[in-house]
Amino acid sequence: MPGRIPILGVPIDGLTQAEVLQRCATALTGTRLLHIVTANPEILLLARSDLPYREVLQQADLVVADGIGVPLAARLIRQRFPERIPGVDLLVELCRLAARGGKRVVLLGGWSRVAASTADVLRQRIPKLDVQTFDPDHPAEDPPPALWETLRTLRPAVLFVAYGAPKQERWIAKHREALESLGVRIAMGVGGAFDMLSGKLPRAPRWLRAFGLEWLWRFILEPRRFPRIIRAIPLFLMRLVIVRVRERYLPF
Repeated sequence: MPGRIPILGVPIDGLTQAEVLQRCATALTGTRLLHIVTANPEILLLARSDLPYREVLQQADLVVADGIGVPLAARLIRQRFPERIPGVDLLVELCRLAARGGKRVVLLGGWSRVAASTADVLRQRIPKLDVQTFDPDHPAEDPPPALWETLRTLRPAVLFVAYGAPKQERWIAKHREALESLGVRIAMGVGGAFDMLSGKLPRAPRWLRAFGLEWLWRFILEPRRFPRIIRAIPLFLMRLVIVRVRERYLPF
């Protein structure tokens, strides 16, 4: 199995999307929950300053490289990921995998009925997909009884949680045993993926994605995100350089 590449204290799996999907196919026939994290620069910066959150990411079963800043960071430490795995693409491929195995998917979160719109889009793309939704009023740390009742009834094999980082990863980690007992075999935080899949927020054209320029597209659509975009790549890479210099020249 390929090794993990540590970026700012978070080990990220050096896997291709095909290898990730193979791990997921195995998980769907197993008895344990597979927690997947799609690590982008914002998530890694949050983890740098939040030790409990960093520990959640360190304990996740799969952490994949999402966001162009993460492969760039790997190159700074003379490492390389075989490919970047965007969370939106992985979500769709996991749905295809679930449909082929006759497994149910639940979309959790995504406010203002965006989860329902996302489910409709996924059903159109993947006709055999059994996908349901649960749209709580807010991402509560302690889920309402209605959520547990829904999961107990539906018993989904795959759960996508759109609470945004760091809430979604913490939520999955906190309720891991309960989710596992209800039959969930794959759980993944998906941030704003429902917005993009539903069309609420148009996704970047394919050629921009090929060059890792989704951040530029998001800036065009949402100029108010400028501070987050600056943190996502330039400040992230600067932080990595500072950490590397300290580790090399100031070990104490």
